[in-house]
Amino acid sequence: MRTMIYGPQASGKTRNRDALARHYGHAITIDGVYRHHRSRKFRSDDGQVHTEIPNDALLLTNMDRRQCVSFLAKHEVTNATIVSITEALAALEEQDA
Repeated sequence: MRTMIYGPQASGKTRNRDALARHYGHAITIDGVYRHHRSRKFRSDDGQVHTEIPNDALLLTNMDRRQCVSFLAKHEVTNATIVSITEALAALEEQDA
């Protein structure tokens, strides 16, 4: 299962990526996913290049929710959860409480 976290630039997605990956149970993080991603290559934080979005990937993007849905459909991803950065940060705070 993949998780795509969306939100505006400087909202805390990258700063909190390690905690978010742990919280959502992902081993791979792909930061900077954008809607006009022309190539079928995705670089994860560990430097690996993937030709498909890995099943256990956390995706971080500046797109809005509608664009996320469109992006996932374009890349034939059916098993993904889309979460706003606001919801994700609230989940981290709840976890720490």
